[in-house]
Amino acid sequence: MLVFVDTNVWYPVVLADLVLRSVEIGLFDLAWTDESLAEVERVLVERKGLSAANAAVFGAQVRATAPAGRIDPAAYQDLVAEMTGPDPGDHVHAAAARGGRADVLLTSNVADFPAADVGPTCRVLHPGDLFGELAGTYPIELGRVIAEMAAHRKRPPMTPDDILDRLDTLGLHAMVDALRQGSGDDHG
Repeated sequence: MLVFVDTNVWYPVVLADLVLRSVEIGLFDLAWTDESLAEVERVLVERKGLSAANAAVFGAQVRATAPAGRIDPAAYQDLVAEMTGPDPGDHVHAAAARGGRADVLLTSNVADFPAADVGPTCRVLHPGDLFGELAGTYPIELGRVIAEMAAHRKRPPMTPDDILDRLDTLGLHAMVDALRQGSGDDHG
């Protein structure tokens, strides 16, 4: 499954970490554009207070995690003018998902991406929906991802339950419930 990630999913860091670690273990493939990563880097500097150098490190991490995931602008630039969503700033993302043949456009703003914009084979999903589906299929793997995320959190330190609590506040209820109801040893 090829997933194009909207800018708003790349922060907070716990959600970005979940996405990247899920890609690293093969739960899905990641698609991205130069424009989307530039937007993320700009938002991290302007709204989240990161230095430009730290924001660039994040972009480099995405590129390194999914080097084959870059969608060439030629695949979608001509589609941007056809997009009808309510936020013109999102038109390039919808066009990229469609032109890049993504299976999922992952966004916290599902209403901003009409199905007609992304095409008949791409689903627009909230992170809670995608990770809820993945938890049904890959509960052990996601439990390990959560444990790994907790093991690497130093500032502040977090337990697997802390990670799950944070993800629950971000709307990933189905995944959190599935992991907590499943084998607790896999994530905590």
